[in-house]
Amino acid sequence: MTMAQNHELIGKLRSLSIDRGDAPKHEPGRAPQRRLWVLAVGLVSAAAAGVAVQAPALFSARSAHAPVAPVASAAPVAASVPLPAPPPSSGLVGSGYVVAPRSVAIKPQAGGRVATLDVELGQRVQAGQILGRLDMAQALLNRRIAQSNVDMAVARVASAEAELSQSLDPLRRLEALAPRGIASEASVADARLKAARLRHEVNVQNHALETSRLYLEQAELDLEHLVIRAPFTGTVVNIATVPGQVVSSGESGGSDPSVLMTLVDTDTLFVDVDIAETNIAGIAPGQPARVVLDAYPKQERAASVLLIEPSASRQKGTVTVRLSLPNTGGGMLANMAAKVVFDRMSGSDRPGSEKKEKGEGQ
Repeated sequence: MTMAQNHELIGKLRSLSIDRGDAPKHEPGRAPQRRLWVLAVGLVSAAAAGVAVQAPALFSARSAHAPVAPVASAAPVAASVPLPAPPPSSGLVGSGYVVAPRSVAIKPQAGGRVATLDVELGQRVQAGQILGRLDMAQALLNRRIAQSNVDMAVARVASAEAELSQSLDPLRRLEALAPRGIASEASVADARLKAARLRHEVNVQNHALETSRLYLEQAELDLEHLVIRAPFTGTVVNIATVPGQVVSSGESGGSDPSVLMTLVDTDTLFVDVDIAETNIAGIAPGQPARVVLDAYPKQERAASVLLIEPSASRQKGTVTVRLSLPNTGGGMLANMAAKVVFDRMSGSDRPGSEKKEKGEGQ
């Protein structure tokens, strides 16, 4: 209902009012006029309410056909930077341990008391470097005795050779006089027998000299065995003895030779992973992989399959796969736990695929 209709309605209501001319006049605020105005105000309010009820419907009808404007975001959105996609994974994930193929328990070649240890735990040593020494007092004494025996044998040889040389001159004179009858055959025979006996003595003393020299070499070798040297370049990972401890070599009555220390080649390390037999078909030598050590969970290292063991474990139903893992950055230690993710390889990338293709082409 419009405002014009409201005024028309008020006019009609006024025309219907009764003229009370004979009635006594009331004061300006009398009741009849108040009722009329109350009634008019009520009608106007009702009309306004009708307009208010129609307005939302009209607005909703218009808004249904009005295009919706795009709302701009209040704050600018940072542009997303594309991250490098990780290499595709074959879905095979395994766990294993870092292994050192060259790990040696250093044991003494001769028993004795540990005199000195010249290395510390974690120290890197070179091949041939002295790691420690056993007590050398007895070995030094044995070498001195052997050297003395050699000197005595040399003297005996010289004495035997001198006696032989002295016996040869009379023999020559007798042999020269015997044809002329001046010397008897018996004296010549005695001279020859003496010379032969002296030659034999020279040979015996020469053999004794050779034997004494061998004993000297043995004494020097025993002395060298008391010096512990590194068999290869590596790192000392365990020291199991202290100076003053008596150790056994295992060769002179000891059933279990004592371990002095453990040496590991940390330059060449591998990771051995057990893979289920049902998944071993997805692994091939040369296949790339990613290794994460438990000690360095945020550091990923590139590796590759070195070999697959030719036999499986009957108890576990797994096959051991060895991965080559260069220790370029350092920090890797033997027996560290590791997780391995094998990357997917295409058919052409698999080792042996080229040979197969060439064979089919022929």
